[in-house]
Amino acid sequence: MTDPAQTAAPAIRRGLLKTIAALGVAGLTGTPIARANAPALTRVALIAPRRSHYPGLTTAFQDGLQAALRRQPAQLTTHLTGPLPREARAAAQAALEGGADLLILLGDGLPAAVRDVLQGQAVPVIAAEPGARLPGPGVHAAPLTVTVSLQAWEAEWAHGAHLARTGEPLHLLISALDSGYDLPYAFTAGFTSGGGQLTGTTVTDATDPATLLRTVRHSGAGAVHLLSGGSGADLARTLMHGGLRVTAGGLSDPAVQALVPTALGARHHHPSLRASLGTDRPDPFLTLGFDAGQWIAAALQVAPASAPALTRHAALLQATVTAARGTLQADAQGLLRAPLLLRTPGRPDLSLPSPSHGRPELQLGELRSGWLHTYLHA
Repeated sequence: MTDPAQTAAPAIRRGLLKTIAALGVAGLTGTPIARANAPALTRVALIAPRRSHYPGLTTAFQDGLQAALRRQPAQLTTHLTGPLPREARAAAQAALEGGADLLILLGDGLPAAVRDVLQGQAVPVIAAEPGARLPGPGVHAAPLTVTVSLQAWEAEWAHGAHLARTGEPLHLLISALDSGYDLPYAFTAGFTSGGGQLTGTTVTDATDPATLLRTVRHSGAGAVHLLSGGSGADLARTLMHGGLRVTAGGLSDPAVQALVPTALGARHHHPSLRASLGTDRPDPFLTLGFDAGQWIAAALQVAPASAPALTRHAALLQATVTAARGTLQADAQGLLRAPLLLRTPGRPDLSLPSPSHGRPELQLGELRSGWLHTYLHA
């Protein structure tokens, strides 16, 4: 069996060499004078949404992050941002001016939005992403950036491919928010690639649940998949009471996840997460925050804040992380990957295969992300 760390090593070394070229040797190594009085605490700065369509996104992420870091030599500050690139850049600039040793960017698209601010800065960056956008052409991360993701588009593709095997005609219901990102595209690609019959796609906004139920029935579908961007519990109940089989996207409101099957990462198995919160609530952003914090904690064991930036970045790339979604390690692209699971209330989790990036229906030229805003930043 191939060792993932050995497979990733050549790509990691190439990435480190590129980083050296981008930042310059002085920015990576520091000077004896600059590091002589380095603080004992690692100053972690979180850039997160001020408001969101997803209920409690920032709070859930912070809860998970703090649960992982509560016994670590780390100090967390949060800088809130709106959906516009200039707002994200201002928040990142404020975090850097505050002396951050490590930056966390919460939301798809934030690394690209703040790339100019981070250029030339000797600060490792963790991009914490829902994963609602497929990777686009010409998108390059800022230097010293790694990624922890919910892998939402991959989960939607896998869920669609799984549902196609039932042979039941299905109708896709999406919120206006989700219509501009890649989750509907990924689900549809997975569903139709498996021979699934899609009877239609309907945007849910400004339409009452009873009318949507009639629309689905009229289409001939016996099943519904709901992509609701953090809402939809009442709609899910109406559809279920109407006799339809309902599934939902993994970034739906936790109230929806408690009702119907969703696909994303594993449930929270880590005892430290349950113990610190006193609950095991199924919130994907709680999981994402905890996994990010566990990644930082693992890296701190070998590279504290006083270590050079390149050393701290390398420690993240090479760390083995005991996370909420299992034991994880970054791949050759610096992504902390997790298994995809189908969660069904009251039943054991089911493993789902990830899509192959070479599949024809996932070619980059056909992507359809339409919104300029970072996903779930409102």
